[in-house]
Amino acid sequence: MNTNNKCTDMLNGTLYNKIFLFALPIALSSMLQQLFNAADTSIVGFFDTTSSLAAVGTNSEIIALIVSISAGISIGANVLIARQIGMKTTKNITSIIQNALVLALAIGLLGFIAGQFIATPLLILIKTPADVLTSAALYLKIYFCSYPFLMIFDFGSAILRAGGDSRYPFIALTFSGIVNILLNMLFVILFHIGVAGVALATVISTILSALLILLRLWKDSSVFHLTFKCCKIKSEYIADILKIGIPSAIQSAVFCFANIFVQASINCFGASAIAGNTIAINFEYFAYYLNP
Repeated sequence: MNTNNKCTDMLNGTLYNKIFLFALPIALSSMLQQLFNAADTSIVGFFDTTSSLAAVGTNSEIIALIVSISAGISIGANVLIARQIGMKTTKNITSIIQNALVLALAIGLLGFIAGQFIATPLLILIKTPADVLTSAALYLKIYFCSYPFLMIFDFGSAILRAGGDSRYPFIALTFSGIVNILLNMLFVILFHIGVAGVALATVISTILSALLILLRLWKDSSVFHLTFKCCKIKSEYIADILKIGIPSAIQSAVFCFANIFVQASINCFGASAIAGNTIAINFEYFAYYLNP
């Protein structure tokens, strides 16, 4: 088991204060992931045009759906590893970590490839106005480039949390979020590349967050140490992760999926209505992620 003194020991002692202290960074991390898109909309809205804000904003619900599904699937790895810790059979954890990260990369690559083809049709399906469709599709296609790294971050975070460490994923996400804001300002204010700039900033910051998580696992000296020596793909681990993760992903995505229909209705009113709704919806998600 991870011996880091910043990890929460859920096997011994009272749980009341531990549950709160463990869950708080998770809720804040979910909010920070949503803030990536909020930072994009804020900076592009303030320093660029209303059309640019609408182009980013019309993707907000789609991105929230992607984030929710990714986090939901990763819970499968969390539960599987936590179960091993609870049963004190930690010898299988290294293999589970290996299989979980391979699965994360596979799903991420499939999502990246599919995203390049479905971005424009999906935006047309939700009635994105013609005057912002090209920019909105560009933003979404660039965003999908970050999907493999988003999956790695979520699965890596789930692995750390299974060992009782919910703080480090929050710290990594906070740092990459700051980088995201700085890059947004650099690309939009200095380089004047608007929608493409904020999307590129999100990709870079997501890559950074994934690398920080992998570095943490690689430097760990316990059973959570990341190594691919003697790595064997075991279908039973993959199946168990998906068996737990897919229902969790569906449950997490219901709220976002419903909001996509709301977004489609708002899109009918044009770029100004989309821009206004974009600002409001970000505050709604903060309240949603704090709901236990």
